[in-house]
Amino acid sequence: MRFDHTMYIFGYGSLLHPGSANVTLGRTATPQSFPTAVLAGYARVWDYVTGMRRDGAAGDDPARGVALNVTPDPAAVCNGVLIAVSAEELRRLDLRESGYDRVEVSSSITFDTEPPGTGWSAYTYVGRAEKRVLPAGAFIPTRYDAVVREGAALYGPSFAACFARTTRPHALPIRDAVYPNDPGA
Repeated sequence: MRFDHTMYIFGYGSLLHPGSANVTLGRTATPQSFPTAVLAGYARVWDYVTGMRRDGAAGDDPARGVALNVTPDPAAVCNGVLIAVSAEELRRLDLRESGYDRVEVSSSITFDTEPPGTGWSAYTYVGRAEKRVLPAGAFIPTRYDAVVREGAALYGPSFAACFARTTRPHALPIRDAVYPNDPGA
């Protein structure tokens, strides 16, 4: 997929990792497929409660796994990648990110490379308020944490350092988790 498509998704968490994005997009992308960029006016935070449960927890144990999110903050910035998407890929991403709202952020994006000219738009996913209330026992799933950190490292040491610097700190433990609908779980 070329960099001159008109619609982009700004990925800031697991979508940084092409392997994670590829599962949803149904194509093979590499880090070179995703230009890097900065999103102004949003802070990257660990506050989105997923459907992930502690490994070994009973089926009635509440979901407590936490993933990354962005939240409006006029003083903040975060780095990420721009994923050019087709209408079908956007539909798939909307299903994957069903607990998030897709928000238009074109005017808040700064490209790290040559911008694509005019006629493009960029969107990102912002967690809905009801998914942002951390329950007792909340944790970051080990596999999710690894995918996010490996994804950031794929774009080089400078990008990974900026990722660490622009992600708000957390005090959540990192634990093994069971992912919903995961055939390996």
